[in-house]
Amino acid sequence: MNQMKELKFNIGKHLPGGLAHWGDDLRSAFAFLTRLPVAAPAGADPAAIAKALRLSPVVGAFTGAIAGSLYWLGLVIGLSPFLSGLLSVLTAMLVSGALHEIALCNTAEGFGGGWSRQPPLDTDRHGPIGAFGALALLFSVLLRSGAIAELSHPGRVFAALVAAGALAQGAMYISMALSPGARVHGINAVAGRPQTEHAMMAAAIALLI
Repeated sequence: MNQMKELKFNIGKHLPGGLAHWGDDLRSAFAFLTRLPVAAPAGADPAAIAKALRLSPVVGAFTGAIAGSLYWLGLVIGLSPFLSGLLSVLTAMLVSGALHEIALCNTAEGFGGGWSRQPPLDTDRHGPIGAFGALALLFSVLLRSGAIAELSHPGRVFAALVAAGALAQGAMYISMALSPGARVHGINAVAGRPQTEHAMMAAAIALLI
């Protein structure tokens, strides 16, 4: 029995980062990227966020699975494919805290409001969003709902949302690695830019999913 415990310890010890570290990173990723009641590990260093988010595609896939399940539920209770698609999109937004939608609005405000980076930063911090951000958000929700309705079959929708969630979060993480932060004192400045090996790992996980 003691030899078996020692063997399990040694296997976990020699895994990349150790199983315990992977578990902590996953908890941190869920705590940072969702509104689910998941607490980051006690005493977690904010600078560890950049490393933990290498598992962000797993979080995205989980969010997509929840959204896909709500699409199926909508069909079961008699909603049309479009309304079921709208329900799944809104579910994903609630689970993620509208993380991608906020980024979309900021991007739209940046392109539509001129070449200064200050207006979209002010919108992000103080709100409300401007006309360009509102139109981009409305178009995005309608486009995604319509695309889901076109897929129609619950199995295809579930698979597509899981894949899209993983790829979206993976792309976000790679963007963090390639681009400097917009704010001098923002979360990017605290966490630091991800290392290249972690960005490659996130890309591999996303593509695998």
